[in-house]
Amino acid sequence: MTRRSLLLALPSLAAAIGCGGANDEAPPAQPIVSVQKLSFEKGCYETCPSSTAPAAEIDLSGETCGTAAACGFMAGSDRMRVIVDYGSVELQANVAPPSPTITLIEDEREVPAPAAPVLHRQKDGRVVFSAGFTAPAQVARTLSVRAKAAEGFSGEVDLLSIDAPDFTISVAECTTDDCAPLAANVGRAHVTVTAPIGTDPRSARLSSRLNGVPLAETAEVALSPQQSGTVLEGTGSLLVPAGDDADVWGIDVTVASTRKTVTLLLQQPALEIVVPECVAMPDAAAAPVCSVTAGKAVTVVVTAPHDIHLSEASLTYELDGVPATGQPQTEAMDIEDVATRSAVLTVPIPNAPGSIWLITGRVGRYTRQARPIKIGAP
Repeated sequence: MTRRSLLLALPSLAAAIGCGGANDEAPPAQPIVSVQKLSFEKGCYETCPSSTAPAAEIDLSGETCGTAAACGFMAGSDRMRVIVDYGSVELQANVAPPSPTITLIEDEREVPAPAAPVLHRQKDGRVVFSAGFTAPAQVARTLSVRAKAAEGFSGEVDLLSIDAPDFTISVAECTTDDCAPLAANVGRAHVTVTAPIGTDPRSARLSSRLNGVPLAETAEVALSPQQSGTVLEGTGSLLVPAGDDADVWGIDVTVASTRKTVTLLLQQPALEIVVPECVAMPDAAAAPVCSVTAGKAVTVVVTAPHDIHLSEASLTYELDGVPATGQPQTEAMDIEDVATRSAVLTVPIPNAPGSIWLITGRVGRYTRQARPIKIGAP
């Protein structure tokens, strides 16, 4: 029996393959297994360095174009193709050849390939199967691909891996590489995710943590092909949380099974409190810096950033260091311009000539004190 007489379509295949050796014949042929990676830039398949390139005469849909620099497949992104060439083995013309079983061995864990092999009969009668699929979403330090048609008739390609997807993240509110602290409780952070064109599924998930504690808000971002045709991109946003100076806000971006984190610092939002009727005193460098007349009333304006997630401002008072009793005076911040929103409150001046009056504005948890005011006699 010679290796060219193997009838792979018959149930006796395993026995036929194993019958060499008694007559010192050459061992039977094995299938030639090629593993390839789709180059999205070139639009063709590159053969992994650790596998045999498919024969040039093989006719498949999807061109082969040389050898890949490396074969770490990006998880859930890169497109794989496995080619199984039965080579010089002759088959019965009227019987369908058996399809190989393709198995992925991920860190020693065996899983079936996610696509069944497709038969490609060549003009010379040669039998070739191929299977194309997206690399698994689970990262694996080692990956092997095994194709087996029958006991004793199989091939395997090693030295492969499944790597974390190489996506990038940018935050629109960060205008420099070393992002300045964001105003806490103000506006939203807009996160743009850029991923390889083959990323599957075409989505990213945004979540975040404040000082390590998970926050409730999440967002799903659809990733769409860009004009270049080589990347997917999408933008989503999260509310900037309430926080204090030097609080750490971590934005987590998850694509497939891979998570990356952008770390941002927060700072208290800038508040301003102004008493327009307060007349500057001659020595402006010394406190108190302005004066009002006892028994009258003044206007107090509290201003916050336009996109602050709070709608009211309140005032509290101290007279000669003693806090005033009663409920804080509260007003809606309903006067808006492009950058700010303000509340305007009318406040009676205590009838306490000679006293020092302190007014504190509060928006949520954030406070700002007006300049000390000296109360003058009527």
